[in-house]
Amino acid sequence: MAGQIKLHLLLWILLPIIMANIETSAAEKYCTFYKNHADYIEIDDMDTGLIQADNKTVICTNEEETCAAVWHNETIDGVVQIEMMFQGCFNEQWAISCEEGCRAVDAPTQLKEGNKTVHYCCCTTSMCNANVSDVYVPTLHPPFVPGVPEPPVPSKTNNKRTIIMAILPIFCLSIVMVSIFLICRLRLMAYKESLSELPSIESGNLEPTFDLDQMKLFNLVGQGRYCNCYRGTLSEQEVAVKLFAGSSRNCFLNEREIYSIGTLDHANVLKFYGTAERLGEDGWMEYLLIVEYISGGSLMGYLKDNVFDWFGMCRLAQTTAAGIAYIHQEIKNGGLHFVF
Repeated sequence: MAGQIKLHLLLWILLPIIMANIETSAAEKYCTFYKNHADYIEIDDMDTGLIQADNKTVICTNEEETCAAVWHNETIDGVVQIEMMFQGCFNEQWAISCEEGCRAVDAPTQLKEGNKTVHYCCCTTSMCNANVSDVYVPTLHPPFVPGVPEPPVPSKTNNKRTIIMAILPIFCLSIVMVSIFLICRLRLMAYKESLSELPSIESGNLEPTFDLDQMKLFNLVGQGRYCNCYRGTLSEQEVAVKLFAGSSRNCFLNEREIYSIGTLDHANVLKFYGTAERLGEDGWMEYLLIVEYISGGSLMGYLKDNVFDWFGMCRLAQTTAAGIAYIHQEIKNGGLHFVF
């Protein structure tokens, strides 16, 4: 009887110790343990628990602890391989999402040291971190990187303003160029009209001042804007015949009026013999003005074909100016006004 009492007392003493051991065993969680010292990173609440003698297993004694794994991927010969950095216990209060299997569901972290992209996973059952996987699916937008400002998005208003600022100078320049072209074109046309429309002197029927039968034309010696000049004879006198077409009748009348001044007689002015009109071979009226013939040719041709010294140039300029001054003085005295 005494022996039974001692047995019961021993059971009552050992029962709390046995229950405590049972509860401790129930709270214990085994995880795969690995630490790569070269790639290991220090994280708070990581590497907790009791490492077993095999150095491959760790016991997580805290109920809040889970199994966890940290790794990065290496591409070797085109094949992606997992390079494990840490396996062990981890405090669950910092875990974002833990499942029964160790799967990385969050975006990987970029480390400054070593330029590595680190993956992380945690799980709730024993030895669940022995096998890991990456199931993270990136979004369409890149992850936000602190310290790197996002590029500004140009607004539609700024785009329109830029386009207008680029087109406006080109448009204004085009208007200026077109305006300059039109002004130059109109001035050129007005200048051409002023050359072709010399002041006209109305005249009645042109009575010939010499006998056309006594005039003979030989060869063409010069051409001008309003007439052609021929070498010919008039009553055996060698003369120059200026032949005007019907469209240049006004020019003919102006020149005839100048030569018709009675006092027009100067050594530096061509002698005038007379005028006439006739029907040309083409059926159109022609106007003839006969003056003294100078064998040296035109002034332009003479200057091209001859070389002058200083005395010769001065004499040429003096005689030319004397003839022009005489003509202008006689026109003024005669009450006639022309635009040359």
